[in-house]
Amino acid sequence: MLAQIKQEIAQIESLYKRWLVGGNTVSITTHCVPQSWQLNCKELSQAELRRHALIWASQQRSWMLSHSAPQQLVEKSALPRLTLPVIAQPHRTRFVSCLNLLEKQGVSISFLLNLLTERGVSVHPADWLPNKAEELPSEYFPWLFWSANYTQDQGSTRLTGLTSTNWTEFLPTHRLVILRKMRSEDPAQALALIQQCISNETAQQRLKIINILAINLSENDKSYLESLLNERSQKVALLAKHLLSRIGPNHALKDSKEQIQQAAELADWYEVKTVGLLRKSKVIQPKSLKSKKQQSLRSEWLEHISLTALAQALDIDLQTLITGWQFNKNRQFDNQAFISNAAQSLPNEMIYGLLNSLLECLPECFELIFYILPRLSKELRIKVMMTLLSHKKSEFHFYNCLNFIERPCTHIEWQQLKNTQAWLVLLADIREQLKDNSYLESQHSIREISALGLMVDEHCAQQILNSLLELGVMTTDPLLDVLKLNIQLSQTTTDQI
Repeated sequence: MLAQIKQEIAQIESLYKRWLVGGNTVSITTHCVPQSWQLNCKELSQAELRRHALIWASQQRSWMLSHSAPQQLVEKSALPRLTLPVIAQPHRTRFVSCLNLLEKQGVSISFLLNLLTERGVSVHPADWLPNKAEELPSEYFPWLFWSANYTQDQGSTRLTGLTSTNWTEFLPTHRLVILRKMRSEDPAQALALIQQCISNETAQQRLKIINILAINLSENDKSYLESLLNERSQKVALLAKHLLSRIGPNHALKDSKEQIQQAAELADWYEVKTVGLLRKSKVIQPKSLKSKKQQSLRSEWLEHISLTALAQALDIDLQTLITGWQFNKNRQFDNQAFISNAAQSLPNEMIYGLLNSLLECLPECFELIFYILPRLSKELRIKVMMTLLSHKKSEFHFYNCLNFIERPCTHIEWQQLKNTQAWLVLLADIREQLKDNSYLESQHSIREISALGLMVDEHCAQQILNSLLELGVMTTDPLLDVLKLNIQLSQTTTDQI
């Protein structure tokens, strides 16, 4: 019965559309009207059928609009207001255009939301609402609660803050966002809350929550991390071991006999050499292997073996292993395994030394830098990002910059940006396209221009826009919308709803 009702409503809507575009000339047959009307339509002429169909359809729509919803339906609470005012009406269309453009590229909506937040505004709810538990800016938590079908009373209590009492009332992704912020501002409070509430979480969620302790990690976390070494999830126990290693070499656990033995076998596949005449240093180079099986084992062991045990097996200290590793001599798979292991377990001071080694080996080690990004401060990320942008052979583009920053960065200046290799490559791509077309369709240009609109401030965005227009890019090209939105958000007032 319900299926028939839906079908008849769809037929009525189809009739309305035909009337709108065709007027009285539209031909209607009995097959065009709902089945429940058939008995009244058999003896009617074409003109009478059109007239009766219009009358009945109007009565049907009038009845549906005048009757209240059935009592068994639950009315949803009103959409809560956000703390930020809504984006101005003239820019809503451009926001939707940007949203569609970025979705086609697979860019997270968080970048676009962060651009709006940076300008002190929020999305209009008619243009976008969260439809799943995504890790979005905290400003949109009220809408996330609302979309998760929480009542207004429940939502108001949740927004007062995450505690051990209301822990289960938050969605898992919300808890992660709040805990990260709490860990940045008050590490001790975040640790205490995690200790109280984590036991009932799934292994996957426990792993994500424990990983938050990497923020402001200190000796105060040592006792709790040691208690996790016997955790029922091996992944959680391994993460706890890695975090203990990050606190410092003195806090690292003693390696097991199995680890020491495996490290000794791995060390047989490497050799330590002394290089340099005046300034001597030690380097670690791989030996030639006899079989693919040995190569496979070397890659596998490098990813999970204790680097401290490997250094001891090579009769060097851990610092020498890190600074002496020869990235240009090892296979890419081995480098990836080594860097992944190091990023999880090394103390901060050694991570910085590892970063310097990677920067010295550009462009070969360009992709390896992404492994250690989570260990770098925001300031250092920006510094590394600008270094990669300026490197002539690193093939680092503006789209890659979205891995380094979450919102527009005021540190990026036009005079600096226009001299980067990424900008020169983009200009060459645009000039090549404009030889035959008046618009841009290269995926490289689409991604690069969109990324620029998300990563720079409004002053730099204006300079970029001016430069692109001077090249001959059409001012109406929708690929410029993200740049234009960036600029206009800082120039206009906001609306209220």
